[in-house]
Amino acid sequence: MTGAVVVSAGVGVASAQTVEATVSVGSSPLGVSVDGTHAWVANSGDDTVNEIDVGTASVVNTVDVGDDPEGISSDGTHVWVANFV
Repeated sequence: MTGAVVVSAGVGVASAQTVEATVSVGSSPLGVSVDGTHAWVANSGDDTVNEIDVGTASVVNTVDVGDDPEGISSDGTHVWVANFV
């Protein structure tokens, strides 16, 4: 089973935003971090992180990261992943 990330545009409450794209990602996505050019999604169900190009709204890389990634942060140079142990 895969998950999805919805890319929205707008500010404020969700009802005021416009859906720009839906991107299929790995199983059970739990964390998302955006660094300006990429979105990083932690998929706890298949122990991976997806790298999404925000300009094209497409997955450009999938990385195995160990058991049950649940948190993620990025700064444009590095990506940090917290795994549930």
